[in-house]
Order: sequence, then structure tokens, then C-alpha cells
Amino acid sequence: MIEELEALYRQADADRTARLSAMQELESLIASIQDRAAAHEQQLQQRISELEQRAATLNAQYEQQQHVIERQTHLLDRLQRSYIFRGMRRLGLWEWLDTRGDVDEHARHTPRGSKELRCVAVDLSPVLPGGENGGAKVVVLELIRHLAKLAPNCEFVLLTSEKSHQELAVLDAHNVRRVCVHGVGVNRPRNMLQRILPPRALETATAAYRSIAGAQPGGGLLRQLQPDVLFCPFTAPFFFEPGTPAVSIIHDLQYLYYPQLFGAADRAQRSQHFRQACRVASTIVCVSEFVRGTVLENSAVAPERVITIHTTMGGRLSRTSDDERHSVIARFDLQPQRFLLYPANFWAHKNHEMLLTAFGMYTAANPGSNLKLVLTGAPSPRREELLEVTRRMGLAHKVVFPGFVPEHELAALMDGCMAVVLPSLFEGFGMPALEAMSAGKPVLASNVTSLPEVCGDAALFFDPRKPVEIVKAITRIERDSELQGRLREKGLQRVAMFGGPEVMASRYLSVLRDAVSGPVALDPGIYGTYEDGWAGERITIAFHGHSEPQQLSLKVSLPEWVPVEVLSLTVVPETSGAPKRYRVKRGEALTISRVLGGGPGIIEFHCSPTFQPQACALGEDTRMLSCQVHGAEIVGDAGHTTLLRTISHAA
Repeated sequence: MIEELEALYRQADADRTARLSAMQELESLIASIQDRAAAHEQQLQQRISELEQRAATLNAQYEQQQHVIERQTHLLDRLQRSYIFRGMRRLGLWEWLDTRGDVDEHARHTPRGSKELRCVAVDLSPVLPGGENGGAKVVVLELIRHLAKLAPNCEFVLLTSEKSHQELAVLDAHNVRRVCVHGVGVNRPRNMLQRILPPRALETATAAYRSIAGAQPGGGLLRQLQPDVLFCPFTAPFFFEPGTPAVSIIHDLQYLYYPQLFGAADRAQRSQHFRQACRVASTIVCVSEFVRGTVLENSAVAPERVITIHTTMGGRLSRTSDDERHSVIARFDLQPQRFLLYPANFWAHKNHEMLLTAFGMYTAANPGSNLKLVLTGAPSPRREELLEVTRRMGLAHKVVFPGFVPEHELAALMDGCMAVVLPSLFEGFGMPALEAMSAGKPVLASNVTSLPEVCGDAALFFDPRKPVEIVKAITRIERDSELQGRLREKGLQRVAMFGGPEVMASRYLSVLRDAVSGPVALDPGIYGTYEDGWAGERITIAFHGHSEPQQLSLKVSLPEWVPVEVLSLTVVPETSGAPKRYRVKRGEALTISRVLGGGPGIIEFHCSPTFQPQACALGEDTRMLSCQVHGAEIVGDAGHTTLLRTISHAA
């Protein structure tokens, strides 16, 4: 027993010795690992220190280079925003220099749209108070709101007139500001009016003159603001400067297709605005493919300069609560789902007379029907005429004229109606159709102009010139609930296909950027004259270059009957010395000859004073006029270019 215990003890002692030896070896290994780790850590710390020093050096070099880049960018930005550079780029001279190796290779191949916008001048001077601009005003204001959100680093300068300046304060934002251009660059010839008008008519004429003059273009305004691009949502490039690219929206060319609906002066003015936009705009934006087709049909504009951006404003009207809807409907003595809605101003092309005729026929054929017709729109003489027509037709209890309603009330009427009816003879787009489809309402629409393009298969169409077809459409939509459901579903699908206002704004933003980045050379021509040869406040002439100097010949006159004794035509800009000024007296003609040099460029004449025939009791013409231009041409060794053919004016 003792021997066994001794043997176990010796075995345990041997095991302990072995474990102790193993522990010593392990401790030695751990110490070795720790020594190596300490050495590696020291090396790592040294490497980190070296890298930190290198990073500090690189950061200092980067900051130095960044400072240089920022300074160069600032200098380049000042150069690009200068009138001279924009004029060179606009006239193609920058590319002419580029081919001679004067422009960096990278800049030569910079894609269009790469330049970030810094400032956009938006001409809102044609905006009228309330709803007098129709749907175009609604679209433009909503577009500006979304543009400002999409481009927070771009400043949008809104050029306003005195009559709508305060109303447009709703657009103010951190990057949106208004500039009232009422009277900018416009002469107010009160002394002249005193010479030709009796005292009693003086104040009335002066006030009329100023109200019209406030919306006219002012010389040099863009040179003061220095925007990257001029955006003209109401077509007319009033404030166009040849050194600044312009983008114009054309909503429709109705005056060419229904000239009988416009006065002679209105047609002339609309035509001048359209022709001017065609000649100077880098891009012409049309609100539908239909409008684009009419622009190309009635102009010589290259198709690539004319694009379509649909007016995707279907979700503009917010949906109303039951209480709000019932309150509005009850106030106009209506019943839910028992009235048709036509939201439109009372302009002749809106075809209210034919709709009233058709509704009278429907009422006569359905004497027990309680269906009503609601006609919203701003007050006007035509509205009063239609009210009288309604009374004579015995429809006064069936037709409601709410007037111009705010958006929340229009939304309530849209939500509460059975269907929206659009019998218009001419539409550039037809925004109420999208609004109706967005609200889940069936649409009864004309089968002409842009409405089939907008509505697709989501509307019940009729010929707006045939009241019988309108009656059939009203009868079908009232009696066929399945048809109502199909049109609602298709309408919602159609609206989703168009997209929302954000999509529309992003497309416009791309167009504005392209206008800045892409050089567009002006065709040789004379800008600032009407088709009848009258000029406004400015006469601008663009010309291409030749190897030899050229000479401009401009023929102007001042008729005997104008209320201006002496007209001054000042050349701007002049390369040196005082601006050259030409004078023409009343009843005389003048031929101006100017040597232009060999390169491309522009020459501008500021005409002063201007006058308005209507304000001076000289007719109904509301244009601001200066002189008559009889002809303009550029003559050189290579031949001559006729800018304006000789025009003979009746005395």
C-alpha cells in the first residue's frame, strides 16, 4: 500500500515538473511575442506619424490649390457674366476663337447642360391681377415655385409690373426676389402730352400711358442684373439683350387660326412677340405637341430649337373634406354629383355660347332633370353678355356663374361635380382636363387642337361646333354609370403617365441650363421692329463676320403726326469715346451708315423718346413706338445682306 502511494506521489511529482516546464516555455513564448508586438507597434506608430505628416503636407497643398481654383473660378465667373463674353458666346464668336486654339481643349468638349445656373431673370411683367391671364398664369407661378426648390443655389429674379408686383409676393423665397420694372427705361412725356391734350384729359392720358409703359422693355436692364439666362414664360422676350440667352414658352398661336377673335392691334402685337421669340430664343418650349406643330408650321425655326414640355399640373388642386365640399356646393345652390363644371375664363374661343345652346337643348329634352351647369371665370363684359343670354333662354335657374373662385373653392366644385365639360374651340394644352382626371372626374371634351393629345382615351369627345354632339355626350355621361367608372379609371392612369409638377420643373431646369451652356448664334437680323415697320425703344442689329469690314445702312423716319419733335438714336455699346447719337426731326427721314468691321457682332440703337398712340389720343394702338424703319442692310465686298426690306408707309 505504501509502495503504491509512493509510486503515485512520484508520478504526480513528475507531472508537476512537466507542467512547470511547459509553463516556463509558454511564459518564454509569450514574452517573445510581446517583444515582437512592441517592436511592431513602434514601427506602426512611426509609420502612422510619417503618414500624418504626409497627409498634413498634402492637405496644405490641396488648400493652396483650392484657393487658386476658387480665385480662378471667381475670375472666370466674372468674365462669363460680363456683357462682352455673353455677346461673344451668343453670336458664335467664342467658337470662332475656339477653332484658332484660344480655348482649352477640355472646355471645347464640355457637354451642354454642364454649367450650373447662378441667376435666372423671369419676365413676369405680362402677369395681370386675378385670373385675367387664365391657366397660363397658374402654370407659370407653380413652375417658379418648383424651379426654386429644385435649384436652391440659383437666384430667380422676377421682373414684375406695378399692377401685379404685390400679388406675386407669394413667390418670395430665399432664392426668389421680385424687381418691379414699371417705368424702367421708359420715357414719361408729360410735357409732350401737355402740348397736345387739353388739361381735362391730361391726367387720364398720363395714367393710361404709365399703366401700359410699365410692362414695356427697359434698355440695359439685363446688363444691370447680369442673369445667366432670360426666361420668358409669356412668350415675348421684352427685355432681351443679345448677350443673354433667352428661353420662351409658347402656350398657343390661337391668333393665327382665329384672327376674328382679336383686334388688329392685338394681332400685330402677338405676331411681333411670336416672331421675336422665334428669332432670339435659344429654345422655344411648347406646352403640347400640337402647339409645337403650329410653331413649326408658321415659322422657319429649326425643329431642334422647338421642344415640347407638357403642362403636368394634374395634382395642383388639393382634395377637399366633406364639410368643405358641402359648404361650397350649398352656397351655390347645387347638389353633389348633379352638375357639370366648365372652369374657364369667358373668352370667345372657350365657346360658351355653343355649350349654353347644347345645355338648353338637353334641358328641353329632359324637363325633369335636375342637372345644372356651373361656369366659373373672371368677371368681364362677355360674362355679363352670357348672363343675359342665359336669362333669355330661360336657363337662369339651371346655369350658375360663381365668378372667379379661389383654388380651394374650385377644388370643392371639382370634387362635387358629375363631370367636367370642355367645349373649347382652341386649346394649347387644356390644364382643366388633367385637373379633372386627377380628381377622378369624367371629362367631356372637344375633339380639336390639343385636347385629344392630353386626354387620350380617357375622355368622351365631341365636335365643339355641333351642339347635338355635346347633348349626346351629356346624356351618355348622366345615364351610364359604367361609362363614368371607366373614364375615372382611365383618367387616373392618364394623369400618372404625365407625372407631376416636379417632373415638369426638372425638364424646364434642364432647358435653362442648356441655354447657358450651349452657344447659339443669332441670325443676321434686325430686332425690335414690328411687322409694319414701327420700332420700339430699341433697335438691335446682329451680323456675321467677314474678312473685310462691312457697312450698315439703316433708314428711319419720323412722321409729321407723331407727338415727338426730335428723336434720338444712341448707339450702344461704343468701343471708345462718347456714345454716338443720331437725331431725326419730325417729318424728316434719316439714313444711318455705320462701319461694322470684319468680325461678327451686334449694334444697338436706343430710341428716345417713345410714345403710345392710344395714350396720346392718336388711335387705339397700345404699342410703345419710336420711329418707322424703312429698310436695313449690311454691305461688304462679299455682297450685301438685307435685314429688313424697304417698307413704304402711308402718310
